[in-house]
Amino acid sequence: MNLSVAHLKNGEYNLQNTSILKSVISEINTAYTFIYLHSGFIQWGEYALERMLQIARDNDAGMVYSNYYKQVGDQIFPYPVNDYQEGSLRDDFNFGPVLLYKTSVMKQAISQIDEEYRFAALYALRLKVSTLSGFIHINEFLYTEPDNNICPPGKKQFDYVNPKNREIQIEMETACSHHLKDIGAYLEPKFDVIDFSGNFPVEASVIIPVKNREKTIEEAIRSALMQRTSFPFNVFVVDNYSTDVTSSIVRKIASEDNRLIHIIPDRLDLGIGGCWNEAVMHPQCGKFTLQLDSDDLYINDSVVETIVRAFYNQNTPMIVGSYKIVDFCLNEIPPGIIDHREWSFENGRNNALRINGLGAPRAFYTPLLRKIKFPNTSYGEDYAVGLAISRNYLIGRIYEPLYLCRRWEDNTDAAPDIDRTNTYNHYKDQLRTTELLARKMMNNQKNLAITTPISVLFAEQFKSWPLLAKNYTALSSVIERKFSLEGLNIRVQLNPGRIRSANARVDNESVKSLACFLCKENIPKEQKSIIFLDYSLLVNPYPIFPIHLTIPDNRHLPQLINGRIKDMLSLAQILPGFTILYNGPQSGASVPGHFHFQAGNKGFLPIEHEVHSFIGKKCIRKEKKGNLYFLRNYLRKCLIFESKNEEWLLQKFEILTTILHAIQPQEEEPMFNVIAWKEENIWQLIVFPRKKHRPRQFYETGSEQLLISPGVVDFGGVVITVRNEDFLKLNKGLLIDVYAQLSYSDKEFEYVITQLKK
Repeated sequence: MNLSVAHLKNGEYNLQNTSILKSVISEINTAYTFIYLHSGFIQWGEYALERMLQIARDNDAGMVYSNYYKQVGDQIFPYPVNDYQEGSLRDDFNFGPVLLYKTSVMKQAISQIDEEYRFAALYALRLKVSTLSGFIHINEFLYTEPDNNICPPGKKQFDYVNPKNREIQIEMETACSHHLKDIGAYLEPKFDVIDFSGNFPVEASVIIPVKNREKTIEEAIRSALMQRTSFPFNVFVVDNYSTDVTSSIVRKIASEDNRLIHIIPDRLDLGIGGCWNEAVMHPQCGKFTLQLDSDDLYINDSVVETIVRAFYNQNTPMIVGSYKIVDFCLNEIPPGIIDHREWSFENGRNNALRINGLGAPRAFYTPLLRKIKFPNTSYGEDYAVGLAISRNYLIGRIYEPLYLCRRWEDNTDAAPDIDRTNTYNHYKDQLRTTELLARKMMNNQKNLAITTPISVLFAEQFKSWPLLAKNYTALSSVIERKFSLEGLNIRVQLNPGRIRSANARVDNESVKSLACFLCKENIPKEQKSIIFLDYSLLVNPYPIFPIHLTIPDNRHLPQLINGRIKDMLSLAQILPGFTILYNGPQSGASVPGHFHFQAGNKGFLPIEHEVHSFIGKKCIRKEKKGNLYFLRNYLRKCLIFESKNEEWLLQKFEILTTILHAIQPQEEEPMFNVIAWKEENIWQLIVFPRKKHRPRQFYETGSEQLLISPGVVDFGGVVITVRNEDFLKLNKGLLIDVYAQLSYSDKEFEYVITQLKK
């Protein structure tokens, strides 16, 4: 069995330490590696090891994990775990104690971790692997874990909030922030400003949703009504059809104090979030809404004043406070005060995607809350709102304890069973997944802010052109498979909208006979453009990227890049959020008769990350004005020009084309694909030399046919398929074969490198 086992230990061989983890991984020479996270022994099910390896191989997964059993005494209990989503960013996501990694993916991932962690190395490794390859959850119970590995009920939750673990939490936040930057979802500490003007019936409203809390509701209400403030406030109790004497208690207090507004909703289907919406939308709701749970109480009579003052001082639409954990009789219990100081003030919006809750108590600026609204759930509703608010605004903080949080048998989150825990966690992972998408889209728009006309053009085209809007909306449901080939990340997408490009006729007779759809007289009447130099910037109605531009020359000139690299570099400079792309006339261009570039969102293609991190990157020349590299063992041959100097890049590219022409003298232009972008004032120019336009499978018939016509995007690491049968058929062997057919041989590429060294 081609397998290694790494065991997580406390002390000398702690795999949470970056240096130790790198050292261990460097010694592994098997195809797959098990990492066991706990002490003691596990009992494997029959053929369980073989089952995990079989699924890992069949699906080319970066990591697989499974359900398991827990043994307590003589009893065995099933312990299912959740499917992994992109938003499963919690460092305590439960994979079970056994992880099976593909070693080559693990080695590539660890090579990209530069931070020296003491506690977060495995977490950082998992996040890196998730960007390189897929995770598979085997929905089978494959092993049993003994009871000596089981945490007491509630212990993990208290471990997270315990201030003693603050240093660990800070490292986890750092690792998560690095990951968010890698995937384009990180938000810089730049926040929108809030205008608190407007007329409201009162300055603040305390909101208490309640159902069947006869033991605690009176204390909660009176702790709110006793507040001493310099402004008027009121208290809402949203009574969700209590069946005990809760309603009678609320009515009695309301009859004594008209600041208490007792709401019984008309609807019978409301969760806690729905109850909040009832109060927030009420005409008597104040400018600020403050949370108080029906079994908790404010710690003193200055809490409301403290929170409202913080809104103005911090200019924030959301405040997160601190609390003290107590028992039912209000006696403090460990870990005591929970203030969440482990996540930084400025980075709260990013750290919010790692943790399972933002802290308590929470308070909000009512107009924004009315706009966003709570989801109608009874768990995670406040987290969903907090994520949405933090996307644009600073999360305010108060570190002194504001309320007493009771822990008792009737708490909604008191020691939930595994099924309920999984349901809760799955929902929050789902919230994070959708929030990640929203933040990526927001970052894409911000990248366009420097070129405002393009942002306006895209928005206008999306609104006015139904076909374009339909196709961009469909991108969110594009199916994707990930492959790790020799440690490289290849993504295969099913995008039927691209069939026009994949099946384009590019022979000379067809080019001459067909109307050119890039000429002004032939473009769709809905299509608008922006003029730059001699080019028109158009939104591509058949996209691959979240924002996909076609940039044709305004004249009908052939697809030959000679003399145009300067234009390509200029486009990379004026479009800092984009990567500029070129397909040669016999290298993937769907319109070889009309010169055009393409552009897509920067960071979309794996090559953009791998030029920095790939362990096979080798230097050809280093000069004062720039550097020239190639990637060894990269499946498709690749040259990298890196410089701040435009003239140097133009000169080196001209030298390269001369060398390539010697290999392909019959071609008007050597066959290649080119990618360019600019980052931190440095241009990256990537060239993929080619020897063939399409793989032989393109020309086969029946079941042997593979309708793919690889261009610059495919060479950049995202292989586009347009038919479901091709998407399902593509496997590791076929991908390697296709790249090998189209790329230079080792001998040809070695000749190019030798000439460049001269």
